[in-house]
Amino acid sequence: MSQTTQSRAYYGGIALFFLAVLIFALPSQIFFQAGVLGIIIFLVVIFLFNLRLGLYALAATSFFYGWEVVLAKYSWAKNIAYLSSVNAPMVDIIALALLFAVGVVLATRRWIQGQVRNDRWLRALKIPAILYAIFLVSAAVSAYFFAYDHNINSSLKYLARPMFFAFVAFSFLPVILIDSEKKLLTVLKIWFCVGTLTAIFGLASLVVAPQQEWFRVTPFSIGGFAPLGYNHNLIAEVLVAIIPLGIYLAARARQQGARCNFFVYAIGVLLMLLAEFLTLSRAGWVAIFSQIAMTLFLFRGYLPVYVREIKGEILAAGVLAVVFITLYMGAFLTSSIVSNSNSSRVFSTKIVLFYAARSPLFGYGPGMYIRVLGDTWDWFSEYGDPLEAHGFMQKILLEEGLVGLTLFLIFVSYLIYFLWKRAARTRDLMLTATVISVFGAIIFQVFNTSYFNSVMWMPIGVALAATGLKGKD
Repeated sequence: MSQTTQSRAYYGGIALFFLAVLIFALPSQIFFQAGVLGIIIFLVVIFLFNLRLGLYALAATSFFYGWEVVLAKYSWAKNIAYLSSVNAPMVDIIALALLFAVGVVLATRRWIQGQVRNDRWLRALKIPAILYAIFLVSAAVSAYFFAYDHNINSSLKYLARPMFFAFVAFSFLPVILIDSEKKLLTVLKIWFCVGTLTAIFGLASLVVAPQQEWFRVTPFSIGGFAPLGYNHNLIAEVLVAIIPLGIYLAARARQQGARCNFFVYAIGVLLMLLAEFLTLSRAGWVAIFSQIAMTLFLFRGYLPVYVREIKGEILAAGVLAVVFITLYMGAFLTSSIVSNSNSSRVFSTKIVLFYAARSPLFGYGPGMYIRVLGDTWDWFSEYGDPLEAHGFMQKILLEEGLVGLTLFLIFVSYLIYFLWKRAARTRDLMLTATVISVFGAIIFQVFNTSYFNSVMWMPIGVALAATGLKGKD
């Protein structure tokens, strides 16, 4: 760690050369195993020398949860021990390597030299971590004593990953690694680029992807590669979290008089808003309107000034919004697609309530929702194979019962309250933008399925990091 950059490159290059020679000299099966292990070790070494790169890599991939590494799809890996079972999103692999690197740095107390801060992150993370830990303890009780059909091992495995892993990898890591406003701003800029590219990618589907009954934005694959999957909600949940941050970056550029940057950010935000509404995601619409309501409340004292300054823009946006809502959105909400989706969600909720009444306190164990629904003939005969719960409330109520749901709601409520109060007290625009981002991400997961992965937890970690930075202001 004390070597110069040139020395690191020199010795690192020699080490990689001999590692490559060794790997190619191995038998084929050991070659592939060693190659995969070598890639992970390489990531760990890179992150050890520069934890900031790991943070930025985590930010850049955090919303691409559909970008999975599934080695079982390749013929060369199917019959190789361990490799055939590798099935994980790219962001999880990066998070594992970064976690190990951070663990080594903390263990060797390198944080004293400025690699990792040792004070502010504790204040921001302390109570949320305690509340979430209590929720995980209740989930462990549910897994060990109440697991459906005695699937204790499967339930405990789900508890470890994704429930525990999501918090540690995507909230704990950003909080301890974002130790300056410059790093926080860089993460927001990375996300703005991700959001803008996602919006352009989604809008391209209007031309590239075949449109069926409704003209809508949907993700598609390029050569079989679909980093955002194939569901329109996977685009909507990305943009919900990033749009407030893009608006902040545009406002910051305007305050600084950087007209070129302002126009870039403004155009990016407009593209994201257009793509968000054209996904026809009802969860996305609810989340966006909830964010607007939260923003209006937070800035209620400044509204008269803003209205006087930009009343023309407000009037134009209002007319466009009314036309869009009454015509396209109104027609879509009364369509057969929406009614069929509503009926399946209502029916799955009824099934959840039926089973919850028979194990009300601790449910049926983490990760058991699909198993329970799959064994329910009424569901299978009507809708076929079970899908994940569309909303964390149904998911947690069935799996962890009323105790788990209550503890999780306490955690979420405190998290929003804590971030809200800190933003209101400091009146810092960057912190406010991250709080609104988190609020939208959580509201979205009331109706969707990404409640235990990086899509929701990474914005939470970034917002907590922002509170740590702004705590003394």
